[in-house]
Amino acid sequence: MQAVMPWPVIAFAHHFSASSAAGPATTSGRREPIVGVVGALQFDVIASRLRTEYGVEVQIDAASYAAARWVADPAQALPSLGGGAAVAVDRSDRRLILFASEWEVQYFERQHPDVKLLAESPV
Repeated sequence: MQAVMPWPVIAFAHHFSASSAAGPATTSGRREPIVGVVGALQFDVIASRLRTEYGVEVQIDAASYAAARWVADPAQALPSLGGGAAVAVDRSDRRLILFASEWEVQYFERQHPDVKLLAESPV
């Protein structure tokens, strides 16, 4: 059974160095906003509302992420990520990992059983 994600999720991708992936203080400073939605139509709704309510033109670029998992322990150091994974923080500054596929999530969990991941955002 797949968990229902509380979309839209607004996250900011941070790029961590391999030796210091423990927290936001060690990021490169580059922040890229990411909006996650359940269906592609929601992107059109977001773009339309930004255009009509705020007069802002937006360009939506598809990301290669298909799954998000929150890191249960905010102080836990993360291992190096491979594949299409990236570390991000949500709007409440909680760390999450963005994965390119569910297979990558399962592989990460098998390789790193000591890192507890949450399928839903901790409240």
